Amino acid sequence: MSKYALYCNQRYIYYGGQIDINKTSHFNSLKDIKKTLIDYHQDIEEEEHKLLYKMEAVEIANMFDWSIEKIKESK
Repeated sequence: MSKYALYCNQRYIYYGGQIDINKTSHFNSLKDIKKTLIDYHQDIEEEEHKLLYKMEAVEIANMFDWSIEKIKESK
């Protein structure tokens, strides 16, 4: 099963990296990442914020200059 990490290329914020794989800060799905990105970017115009719900996680990440990293879970 894969897990995901999220990195902001502008602010150098990193969530769920390889060293965090056994902690709760990683993401189990792109749906989790989408929710986080929508919550994080609440400061944009209301109409634009509503449009985020119609987009995919990768689209939102690209729009705000985030990178999504796929991490294979070690067993």
